[in-house]
Amino acid sequence: MMHKESKNLPKFWIGTSGWNYQEWKGNFYPEDLSSSHWFDYYCKIFNTVEINATFYRTFPQSTYERWAKSSPKGFRFVLKVPRIISHLHLLQNVGELISNFCELSSALGEKRGLYLLQLSPKFPLDKKRLEQALDAFPDPSKVAVEFRTKGDVSFLLDLLKEKKAIYCIADSPLVRIRPILTSTIGYIRLHGRKQWFYHFYTPDEMKEILTTVKELVEEGAEEIYIFFNNTAMGWAAENALTVKKSLEG
Repeated sequence: MMHKESKNLPKFWIGTSGWNYQEWKGNFYPEDLSSSHWFDYYCKIFNTVEINATFYRTFPQSTYERWAKSSPKGFRFVLKVPRIISHLHLLQNVGELISNFCELSSALGEKRGLYLLQLSPKFPLDKKRLEQALDAFPDPSKVAVEFRTKGDVSFLLDLLKEKKAIYCIADSPLVRIRPILTSTIGYIRLHGRKQWFYHFYTPDEMKEILTTVKELVEEGAEEIYIFFNNTAMGWAAENALTVKKSLEG
């Protein structure tokens, strides 16, 4: 638990990877609440959301405008970079694609928080290729990079630090959560410890998450984003709410 007497507490952005899940009805969302009001309900509890849908398809500018208009002041959206950039082209010659994506999503205005660049397991860990991709964003310091390769990525951390880009700390069946900070922003993405998406984080595992947050604070993080991607059965929302309450003291 973070106590109010702690010095230099960062801004905590806590939410889930998406909000529109039918299985959340009756778990997170009230049984009698229309799905058209789910986002309003979500925004009353969390101050950020990670949009995975942008990974799979292109949205018109009007969609981003609608999201901005329907969310409260101070809310932040994190947008997952399209797979055509990260997985199909493997970051090779993607400058124009990145520019187009950023231009469309600029309609979010100040509510555009970060971009999540999840790299394919097939990404060749090419430093120059990653550097060119980061430089294609309007502000590399607003890009969180999630590595999915089994290879050693430690040699790329200096590049992230140089660009002030954000290292995405992931927890999944493939990798365990560990505190790594490459900028003033920490980013924790929780997919499910024992099974992708279908895992409810236990009290002991939640303590491990909070310990990681504490270590990021001690390392000087000024902002920390925490997203639960274990979206089955409303578990992400429940786990995220627990962390939110703990960090609020």
